[in-house]
Amino acid sequence: MGCAYGRFIPTPAYRAIQKYCIGVRDYWEPPANLTVEEPGGVTVECAGGFQIVDFSPELGNEGIELHLLGITKPRYAELFPDDFKTHGMS
Repeated sequence: MGCAYGRFIPTPAYRAIQKYCIGVRDYWEPPANLTVEEPGGVTVECAGGFQIVDFSPELGNEGIELHLLGITKPRYAELFPDDFKTHGMS
């Protein structure tokens, strides 16, 4: 299991939930039926859930992050193979 976070670059569809995400950024509760998918369309499952942290009103578009907590499927190593090469993990 692994955790990951990074800049979130939204598609135009994000506008439909952006105000909600900004409003709950301090006490996150994901909107119903919201999932995270990798570029190939596979759903990323996280034991600890995920959060969109949106500080764009204060920081612009660079102020939006996605946090994935306890990635279980696909395996973390499949999603981030370079992390294992860089850190000598197998």
